[in-house]
Amino acid sequence: MHDVRRMYLAGAAPAVLALFLMSSQAAAQAALEIVVKRLDALEKGNDNLKEENEELRKRVNATTPKAFAKVETSKSEPIPPSPLGLAAVFETTY
Repeated sequence: MHDVRRMYLAGAAPAVLALFLMSSQAAAQAALEIVVKRLDALEKGNDNLKEENEELRKRVNATTPKAFAKVETSKSEPIPPSPLGLAAVFETTY
């Protein structure tokens, strides 16, 4: 009786192990496919963002001036020197 039971367990154990390994391999394959799909979606999104970025850069470059225009200003009279000289400028009273 014990011999039949041992033989049954010896045959059933590898079968159960094989089923477990096949199911985990199938699950890993499914997970890998999901990851690949998500990566493809991210790459497509990045391509869309690159195109949008290029369009925005073109719009900004078209609206900003290349160089500032020179504006002529009226010349003012120079400030006359102080009648007391430089000493009056640096003196402080406390």
